[in-house]
Amino acid sequence: MNKNILYILAVFLLSNCQKDKSRIPLQQKTGNFIDFSVKSNIEINKNEYIEISNFVSNSPYDFLQSDYGFWYYFNKKKNKTDYKPKFGDKIFYTFECLTLNGEKKISVNTKQQTYRMEQQDIISGLREGFKLMSEGDVTTFIFPSHLCFGLRGDEQKKINPNTTLIYKVKIHSISKNS
Repeated sequence: MNKNILYILAVFLLSNCQKDKSRIPLQQKTGNFIDFSVKSNIEINKNEYIEISNFVSNSPYDFLQSDYGFWYYFNKKKNKTDYKPKFGDKIFYTFECLTLNGEKKISVNTKQQTYRMEQQDIISGLREGFKLMSEGDVTTFIFPSHLCFGLRGDEQKKINPNTTLIYKVKIHSISKNS
């Protein structure tokens, strides 16, 4: 009887030790979502570029386009110093944020903000814009949505997704990193 049990157990174990064959997927996914996402982002960027170009061409100011993808002009160039903030410097600034149609979104003109250059989280457009400014400068930036709040927007600040923003920024002082 022990031989029969051992024989049945051996047959059972050997039959279950076969290598599993991988199953062929019933449905294959292509890159449809990624393709759609890329196409929609290209369309959003193209529309924003047209909107910004129209705004800039109708503006009385001579906006410059940065290599980083935003537009700017200096309202006031103090030339107190030519020093531009570098990594780790502390910037003391105030700003105002508007949409292209002039709707005020964020206003921090009364309370001074601080930002440690490239060591704190801030919208990428502003981080790059600070690199163009010196102490005492007042600069107006136009940031396409991908350089500020992007596809998600900011519910707390009531900024819709894909919103181009105008930032008017004043650097009060720069404390050099020691």
